[in-house]
Amino acid sequence: MTTTPHPATRTAALAAFALLPVLALTACSSSGEERSIGQSASVEVAKGHHVDVTVLALEAGTAADLAQLKDSSQYAGRTPYYLRYSYIKTQDEKVRWTGDFEVHGDDGPLTQLDVLPSLDSTGNPDDPFDVRTFEKCESGTDFDKVPKGGTVEGCDIFLTDTGGGTPKDVKWVDDSDKTLVTWK
Repeated sequence: MTTTPHPATRTAALAAFALLPVLALTACSSSGEERSIGQSASVEVAKGHHVDVTVLALEAGTAADLAQLKDSSQYAGRTPYYLRYSYIKTQDEKVRWTGDFEVHGDDGPLTQLDVLPSLDSTGNPDDPFDVRTFEKCESGTDFDKVPKGGTVEGCDIFLTDTGGGTPKDVKWVDDSDKTLVTWK
């Protein structure tokens, strides 16, 4: 005796089967690898060139930290977060990197703030300038000058929007906006 499935059951089964490739693609392309803060990931920073990247910490600063910056009133109501990281050089070649960190909160990526050192005149001809840096968050040695196997530690500043909440993750995103690694 041969039984034929009810048409509604057969339609539901075919629909579920048709969705399998879509679900598989969605699951594979979401957020790349996941790591905990403190864990390293091998990240392709240029075609065929990998660097071991570790998010060491994401620390909240205060509004007072930003008060020392020129035109600090433009940062009113915003909170700085200091992303501390390390890179381990795995190859000797110099390359142009094609990705970078993003810090994400509930409303999307936070704004990255680049603070350049300032030069103040000392009035001393033997030492004419005093270089001032943002001491809360300084970067280390130039990565290209480090030998293979060497480590560079650095820090980037990210700002919440006015009244924004705390960050929820850190991502390494390539130039095509594809997330390769997410640290939580």
